[in-house]
Amino acid sequence: MDGIHSAVKDIRPLLTAGCDIDTVIAVCTAIALERRGLMPPLADGLMAGRMTLRDITDALPNPVKPLFQACDCNAHTACVQKLAHILSHAISEDDWLKDDIIAWIYRHCANSADSKSKTRFYTYDWIVKYIVDNTLTPYWRKIGKSVESIKLLDPSCGGGSFLLYAFDRFYDMYVEEGCVPVGDIPRSILNKNIYGVDIDPRAVRIARLNLYMKAKSMNADVDVPTKNIICSDHDMGSLVRHGIHDKVGGQLYDVVVGNPPYLNNRKMTDNLRGNIAQWYSHSKTDLYAAFIERGLELLVPEGYLGYITPDTYLYIKRFETLRSVLLDKLYIDKIVHLGNDVFANANVSVAVLIARNDAKNRGVSWFYDLRRVKDKKGALYRIDDRYVYIREQCIFKSLDGERFLYNVPVSILEILNNLPALSPSYADVKQGLATGCNNRFVYMRWEVSPDEVGQRWIPYAKGGGYNKYLGRNDFVIDWADDGNEIRKFKGSVIRNREYYFREGITFSLVAYDNFNARYLPPGWIFDVGGSCIFPKDIDLYYLLGFVNSKLACYFMTMLNPTVNFQVGDVCRLPHKKPDREISKKVSGMVKAIVELKKQLYKYDVLSELYQVDGISEQLSLGNTADMYGLCKAFRNKLHDYDLSVGKMVDTIDEAIFDLYGISSADRRYISEQIAGRHRPERKPGDDQLVARYLQTLARHVLSDCSDGVAALYDMAKGVHNAIYANFGAESSAIEAQINDILGKSIEMWLRDDFANDYLNNTGFDNNTGKYKEIKNPWEPLIWKGQSEGRYFTVFVWRYSISTDTEHKVKMLLEKAIAGLEADATPAKTDAEDYYEWLERHGLKLRGAPYCKSYVSRI
Repeated sequence: MDGIHSAVKDIRPLLTAGCDIDTVIAVCTAIALERRGLMPPLADGLMAGRMTLRDITDALPNPVKPLFQACDCNAHTACVQKLAHILSHAISEDDWLKDDIIAWIYRHCANSADSKSKTRFYTYDWIVKYIVDNTLTPYWRKIGKSVESIKLLDPSCGGGSFLLYAFDRFYDMYVEEGCVPVGDIPRSILNKNIYGVDIDPRAVRIARLNLYMKAKSMNADVDVPTKNIICSDHDMGSLVRHGIHDKVGGQLYDVVVGNPPYLNNRKMTDNLRGNIAQWYSHSKTDLYAAFIERGLELLVPEGYLGYITPDTYLYIKRFETLRSVLLDKLYIDKIVHLGNDVFANANVSVAVLIARNDAKNRGVSWFYDLRRVKDKKGALYRIDDRYVYIREQCIFKSLDGERFLYNVPVSILEILNNLPALSPSYADVKQGLATGCNNRFVYMRWEVSPDEVGQRWIPYAKGGGYNKYLGRNDFVIDWADDGNEIRKFKGSVIRNREYYFREGITFSLVAYDNFNARYLPPGWIFDVGGSCIFPKDIDLYYLLGFVNSKLACYFMTMLNPTVNFQVGDVCRLPHKKPDREISKKVSGMVKAIVELKKQLYKYDVLSELYQVDGISEQLSLGNTADMYGLCKAFRNKLHDYDLSVGKMVDTIDEAIFDLYGISSADRRYISEQIAGRHRPERKPGDDQLVARYLQTLARHVLSDCSDGVAALYDMAKGVHNAIYANFGAESSAIEAQINDILGKSIEMWLRDDFANDYLNNTGFDNNTGKYKEIKNPWEPLIWKGQSEGRYFTVFVWRYSISTDTEHKVKMLLEKAIAGLEADATPAKTDAEDYYEWLERHGLKLRGAPYCKSYVSRI
């Protein structure tokens, strides 16, 4: 396939330089027919550049010519020649003989602006084979009908991948049955067995062509009908249920297979969305769901449905009605949960559904969970017992939302069914507000004056990455005049205001692999991305321990196995009220974890609890080791913290398991499924610890300046003096170790690596006049100015910025320019260029009220 990829890569530029996709299809058709001996050779004419597209289509076999009647045949001979050269040389003889070669090239060359190509993905042969082999073949074996009477439909056939493989299977069935002469089998298949519909005329043309070549390769003299491969002129294609646009109604089919298009209703055209909502009320959420519903109603009794689709219908709430229909009307034979990384360049998690239209004669359902398997193709044909789950279909009917929780132990399913939900009995779970414009109303905490936090600016829980038990206060929201400006702002949504400023538990809306919750102190407001839990008749710290436990995290992934955890998912958590002893035990552990995390935050420069870096603390404790020893001692302290937290997390997990009566086997299974164990922080290296130590010294130098402005020379001098104050006679040796650890001198580190987050107004867009939020800056409190050649560097303390700060920076720059030689030198030119830059752009730092770009908010 490497040759095909190479050819497609070379063809794409031609599509914007005079060639169109019809020319590509025509040249591919000529080469494919020639390679199969189904038309005279054209290679010499093609390669010599003597043939136009009209010449090619005229040379095609008569049954194929009608497929190209609607094409614009005015392509330049040079374009045809280039295409022929690329296709002939890049693609091997064996690849040209593959059934779906033209469909593959078309799908990957299709114009990215073509909406039809955006809603579907090319189906690999191993998926096609699995679906057809598990629908058509067992249907024929089970029902015992004559092969001639079996009808197979692909309602979104594209280039005909499913139909081509079904052709082979029908051929084998005819031969085995022995009722039709071998020479007549190809015509019988196309006349009586295979049906396809699509809204893409090019794809339909390719499907007809592929079936023509398939039939001719088996019997060169056969008359090849393609009347059953239809192009719909309605944007709903085979979803149309009645009237002249219904291309599949009027008869039922024994087997329906395919890879239907995926399109969320939010991305549909207004017309398509309206039609889907009107005709497919059970499955209006996504186009593929409507195809499932349509496929079901087109099946004969005991007929088979085989689709590969997104897996969202298995568990997402908005597909609940569709799940109910499937469970009531079908026997679900197999579901192969493939997950992500199935289709190239597409982040979509998929599953194969094999079902029979038989609600009476149901056996057990087989589920294969291959989501974590890398070689999905190999695993599909060599199923490991570890990935197999056998379930009675009726068990899903008893679950909330009728979710397909096939990989959940039966004992856990019983807990879900029998225990009450967390809300409303034990807690209120509330969604937070949406400002409508976070850039205007939400700042990073360090961007505002510390004196205003808790007054005009209120701590704001906004979600964030993985962080359990206690988070940082990174965000503040402008709540001046009781949030009046936000309430008036168009697009804002103020929800559950009566819960603002209350103590509670906040959790992240987006949690990629693990639900995680944190303590919410009183005095905060919360965002939709950091919705909150407010306990009722239960201890807050116990509840925080429960929702962060392995068991609760496992419950959450069952209720919603996506990256987004909604308020409704937390509400449905099955909750068993603990006795006093367990509540006290878990609550005490959680309080201890929170206190330990507070101790860790005192080393986090972005935390409101920040006090000191690790090396400075070791020095204050009297540690007289060298720099390497100081780093090691602090890392050991962090390691001890992690061990303590990890042990308490394990104790909480076991207490919750005991409370819910989870067996040892189920505990092991849950632990394998959930990344819910305590995650020790990655220990900082010597270079990181030394950098934080130098940061502390540099901060003291800058904050001690009367105007909060220091040039590089003064900053470096102050840092050297501070090191001498800390180490005395050993300072030279310590500085040598620092240089060795950093790989450069302190001066060069300050110039190149220190405080680059807001370098030269980083984060400010001159075109829009707006700031971009800089999350997790390494140094949040210093603005750095630097010329392009780095001959001039200046540092500004955020909280010392005043009306004349910019003037002071210019004075330092003027002094630097004056100190350089009168003759033009690179250093002088660099400094002068930077002065001009500063004149044009000024000093801009979001939240600093005296910068030129500051805009009063109220």
